[in-house]
Order: sequence, then C-alpha cells, then structure tokens
Amino acid sequence: RRIVEDPDGTIWFCCDSWPNAKMTGGLTEFAQGAWTVHGTNNGLPSDYVVNYFRDSTGHQYALTLRGPAERHGDQWMPFTGVGSRPDLHWSSAVMVESPTEGVLLSTGHEIFVRQNGIWRRHNPVPFHENGLAVARDGTVFLCVRTPRGRSVLHQMVERRTEPISSTFDLAHGYIEEIREAPDGSIWFAGFNTLRRWTRRGSEWARYDPLPPPALLD
Repeated sequence: RRIVEDPDGTIWFCCDSWPNAKMTGGLTEFAQGAWTVHGTNNGLPSDYVVNYFRDSTGHQYALTLRGPAERHGDQWMPFTGVGSRPDLHWSSAVMVESPTEGVLLSTGHEIFVRQNGIWRRHNPVPFHENGLAVARDGTVFLCVRTPRGRSVLHQMVERRTEPISSTFDLAHGYIEEIREAPDGSIWFAGFNTLRRWTRRGSEWARYDPLPPPALLD
C-alpha cells in the first residue's frame, strides 16, 4: 500500500493480503541488505498496514486497519486512547510533521496532535481521505471533499482550515497521495487521477489520458 524511505536509507513496505487472502501482510523493513517482517506477533494491531511514518525525533509509527502503533525495540505498542477507537477510519490513515503544528495523525475524518508525548484530538476538520501533507515551509495542506462531491485544497492556519484553491473533480472522488514537488507545486495522485496545483498561480493542471492501471482492486 505504501513504500516509505527513512533518512538512514531503510525502506519500509506497508502491505495487506490483497490479492491473495491466504497471504499475510504486515510491515516489511529492508535495511543494509537484510529483510525483517513485522506483524501482529510483534505487536502490530493488524497485518493490514496502511502507512508508516518516522518523525524528526526518531519515533517510528505503523498505521494499521485496527489503529496505530509506535515502535519500541523489536515490538510495536498500540496508542493508548487513539488506538483503542475501532470506529475510526484507519484505512486512510496518514501522519505528517509540521514545525508549527507538531506531529499530526489523520484518519481522513479526524486529526490527532502529539504534544509532550500525549495525543489529543485536533479541532474539527472537514473530510480529507488520504489528503494530508506538509510543504517544506511547514504549511499543512488538506485535500477536502465538498458537500457537492468535488474537492478543494485547504490550508491549516492556527488549528483551523481554510480553502485556498478553486474546486476540482476526481475520477473516483478521492486521492491516494498528495505531495509537494521541488518547484513548490502540489501534486495529487489517485485511481485514474493525476493533478498538479501550481500553488503560486493557484491554477490546476489535469493530465489525460492516463494509461490503464496494472492492477485493479
């Protein structure tokens, strides 16, 4: 589901069991030529791993379908409070870090903030499935679904969000990834979707047609 690189060059593969339900997923680590598989036997809440994140202080997090966990040595410990909420939408969980907002954990419906080692709920935010990212200048962006089914880019300002772009359509109503390019533009990728927001000019660019996907879920 995700491939993430740590600052030290370690590669992390976040997996589920698709397309073979008989296979296990988990979090696979590739470091210095060696492979290590982390699963429920290592404390992960689920073998369905959605995402992985390492913050600026070296804390490592695995986001699973049954909630997040933090690494402690060879084991992973579920978050107290946050991780015990099975009703949250962990399938689109993502984490980012901002110098102004701190470490943020999003479920697409809610955002939690870590301060002084404690997680607390952020102020209410609009629905932003998989749509959370931080630019190099520390700006926090959210790709928000509007009531009419379109999308719009929001910016987080003093614990609240405000729209900063015009609305746009997505092929299937959601994105899989949002990232900043070296030129400062913001890119959105999803199923049959690739869009670029220039940020400085506040204009959208749509790239069509895209080649068919290699795999369909």
